[in-house]
Amino acid sequence: MSRHKLDLQRLATLKAASLHPEAEQKAQERLDNLTKPPGSLGVMESIVKQLAAISGEVCPSVDPAVVLLFAGDHGITEEGVSPYPDSRSWPTCHPVAQDPEATQL
Repeated sequence: MSRHKLDLQRLATLKAASLHPEAEQKAQERLDNLTKPPGSLGVMESIVKQLAAISGEVCPSVDPAVVLLFAGDHGITEEGVSPYPDSRSWPTCHPVAQDPEATQL
């Protein structure tokens, strides 16, 4: 079995033709209904939509997949730049740490 390196930066910049525009739209709707601020996954949301458009799958998968979870409460919320209090970090991250399936887009 050969494994190919997936260049996420390059993939994010590709302008894939919407071979399956309905899957792309449904993927966007799904992303918008996840427990997260809209657009908070940045480039990853664009990648999910592109993979949906290419594959025709609303929940496209990449195998093997790796999840890196970074979180921190560093006082920035005290500056008023975040719409969410620091008390949201633990309830948001804990389920992911306990159950990796919680990370599915």
